[in-house]
Amino acid sequence: MSVGTRLVALLAIVPVAASAGCAAKYKQFGEPLTVSQTEEMDVAVVLADPQAYDGKTVRLVGLIDDVCAHKGCWIDLTDGKEKLKVKFTCPIDGRLVPVEAKGHKAVVAGKFELREIAEADRRHYAEDAGKSAEEIKKIVGPAKWPWIRCEGVMIEDVGQFN
Repeated sequence: MSVGTRLVALLAIVPVAASAGCAAKYKQFGEPLTVSQTEEMDVAVVLADPQAYDGKTVRLVGLIDDVCAHKGCWIDLTDGKEKLKVKFTCPIDGRLVPVEAKGHKAVVAGKFELREIAEADRRHYAEDAGKSAEEIKKIVGPAKWPWIRCEGVMIEDVGQFN
């Protein structure tokens, strides 16, 4: 094998070896994300000034604070203080996101909105999140929530759940 051929072979292997040891391991749930990785930002950036991002398409990374206990059809991403509701639009047959994903880093992409959520819907989400009857009874009236509708999510360290 010539020096040139060995160099080409080595250059082909190095990026794979480097990414295998350093890259986070993500598993896709639902449809693939469509917004490029170069536009990715921390959920805290958007939650710090939600009006600036209202109506814009974003790709966000944050920690999963909660998962729909019923079907895994929504998650809440958090910056440690505030929450962002992520509602999945892909067809859900069975469970989409495992409940064990709580606390894991996730990446979502979609149109960010400040959406008014009716009292009945707020109570429904609280019920799906496993809140007590007393907590649900305290929910009164509509509220504005930071919100993204998207077709899928990538979740880090999936080896800890199926």
